[in-house]
Parts: sequence; structure tokens; C-alpha cells
Amino acid sequence: MNKTIVDCTTKSVSSQELTIEEVEQNRLLEQQREEQDLINNLKPTQKEVLMAEIELNTINLLLELGVF
Repeated sequence: MNKTIVDCTTKSVSSQELTIEEVEQNRLLEQQREEQDLINNLKPTQKEVLMAEIELNTINLLLELGVF
């Protein structure tokens, strides 16, 4: 299987032979990178955590005061 490679700095194009195993390994690595990016994006930022804590404290305070 051939893979076309373009070097943007020299604007040269070359072709590289890859085995099916290499292609599959590259595909799996790319999938792992994408999954890790998704996981990293799921983590709340420090600001989001702080805002959630403030909201929870506000709700608890209102519950204690009998507003709800």
C-alpha cells in the first residue's frame, strides 16, 4: 500500500510503501489520539469546578433557609 507524503516546506511529494499492519497501527494510534482528546475535553476547567461549587453552596443555603 502506498502513502503519499507532502513536505510543505520544500513542496516535494514522495510516496512511501506501508504494510497493512503499519496502516492499521497508524489508524489505531490516530484513533487513540482522538479518544484522548475527547477525554481531555470532558474534564471541567478550574473555573467550571468553582462555579459548580458556588451553585451547590447556594442551593444548599436556600434549602437550609426553607426557600424551596
